Amino acid sequence: MKTKLLKVICFLAAFPLFYVHGAFGMEKGLYIRADLQHQSYRSTKLYDNQPLSGACWFNSPGGCSSAGWPSEGAGVNPTNTTGWLLGIGYRFSPVLSTDLGYSASNNSHFDFAYGPGTANFDVETRQIMLTGYLDVISLVSGNKPEGPFSTYILLGVGQSRNSNSNYNCSSLAACTAFTYANSNSNTDTAWQTGIGAQYSINKHVAIDVSLKRAYFGETVGKDIPSSSGINAKLVTNILSVGFVVPIGN
Repeated sequence: MKTKLLKVICFLAAFPLFYVHGAFGMEKGLYIRADLQHQSYRSTKLYDNQPLSGACWFNSPGGCSSAGWPSEGAGVNPTNTTGWLLGIGYRFSPVLSTDLGYSASNNSHFDFAYGPGTANFDVETRQIMLTGYLDVISLVSGNKPEGPFSTYILLGVGQSRNSNSNYNCSSLAACTAFTYANSNSNTDTAWQTGIGAQYSINKHVAIDVSLKRAYFGETVGKDIPSSSGINAKLVTNILSVGFVVPIGN
């Protein structure tokens, strides 16, 4: 009985989001967007970015040894982090809009097993992304949106600036390997896809909530004095909550 009641409550709660749809305060024109984000990185794998140079994670002036070092494809457990986004966009119709956004995240710790102990480093990212939004229900039904709610799917592409730093260790083997580890930044292609919903408080502002899967490319490690290092792929789920404000509406 409780299970059936819970299903009914969930259905009634979700009904407005998926069956009542509307424009967020305007049919066309400029708008600005501001979001707070919670990022949950997926577990990823490290790999040597120069496997042919001795298959070492970090080289030293006296050569390198793989004894006790993480194997190729060692698993990594990133910590969750927070971020923000600011953007400006244009709504072409009640169905289609696009915006250019700049987002940034705080440090996430990437932890992994290293010999008898553990090691970790921090990753920080910055993105500039061009994202399009499509109200699928309005498009399929052919009806002009009505009411305060709108739902959409999104797809974006851009670039990400990925930085790694603060190498730490808890064992002699890891600390020896990290002796020559150096902070590094690189730029990579980024993309995102997701779903979202908006609620227009009035014609001047709307609350926006979205859930996205984003790929920020890779963070590329560097070692001094060699050029070998470790790479990690950056894939994250992002929960965003913010506001959309029409300009001149």
